[in-house]
Amino acid sequence: MIPGGPSKAFIDRMASEFGLGSGQYRARVLGEFPDEGEEGMFRRSWLDAAAQRHESGKQLHAASSAFPVVAVDPARFGPDSTVVAVRRGPVLEGLVDWSRCSTMETVGRIRELLAEAGIEPAWSAGLIVIDEVGIGAGVLDRLQEIGYRADAFNGGRSAWDRDLFLNARAESYWHVREMLESGEVCLPRDDLLFDELLAIRWRPTSDGKIQVELKDTLRARLGRSPDRADAVTMAFYPFIAGGREPGDYGITI
Repeated sequence: MIPGGPSKAFIDRMASEFGLGSGQYRARVLGEFPDEGEEGMFRRSWLDAAAQRHESGKQLHAASSAFPVVAVDPARFGPDSTVVAVRRGPVLEGLVDWSRCSTMETVGRIRELLAEAGIEPAWSAGLIVIDEVGIGAGVLDRLQEIGYRADAFNGGRSAWDRDLFLNARAESYWHVREMLESGEVCLPRDDLLFDELLAIRWRPTSDGKIQVELKDTLRARLGRSPDRADAVTMAFYPFIAGGREPGDYGITI
C-alpha cells in the first residue's frame, strides 16, 4: 500500500460507479488521460434507476401483454459470445448468452428462445432482429429460410435521422440513452451489461453528427466485445420507426 494512494475500496467504488472502461476509472485509478472530446454515453444513476424499476415489478405485468422483440448479436467459435435480448414494451425481460457454438447450434438455441417468447415461424406477433454483420448473416438467412420473420440490423448503415447520427449504431445507442434518462426503461440488474454501457463513448463528427466509438476500440479498452450492450440497443431500436410497436409490420430495419 502506497501512503496517500488509492485504496481497494476506492478502486471498487470507481469501478462500480463509472465502469472499468470509463474515462473516470482510467483517469482516477489507472492514471491515464481520456481522449479529448469523448464523453460517456450513459450514467450509473440511470442504470440503477432502470434496475430498481425492474425489481419493483410495477411495469412487468403491463408489459407482459406487449409484442415481444428478440434481438440477437451472434458469434461463433471465437472469444465473443452470442447474446439474445428479449423485451416487451419498455421492459427488458432478460439476456441469454452462450459461446463456441456452430451457426446451426446457435439457430437451434434461438428457436427455443423464440418459442418461449411466443414467436413461431410464418406470421407471428413479434419481431426478431439479427445483427447481420459477419456470422449473423448466416443466422439471419437460416431463420428466414425456415419461415421466421427476421429483420437485419447493420450498425454501419444510415440512421433514420441522417442529419443527427452518423449511422444506425449511434442512433440505437442514443435512443436507449434518451429512454434511460427519461426513466422509460426497465433493465434487469446485470453487472456485465452495465459495465459495457458505462464504457461506451461518443463524440460529434466534424459536421456535428453523433458517433459512437468503434467496437474494436471499445473491445481493446474493455477487454471484451460489448455483446450485451449491442443486443440491448438492437432490441429497443424498432421504436425509432415512428414510435411503432412490432404489431405494425410496416417496420423495416
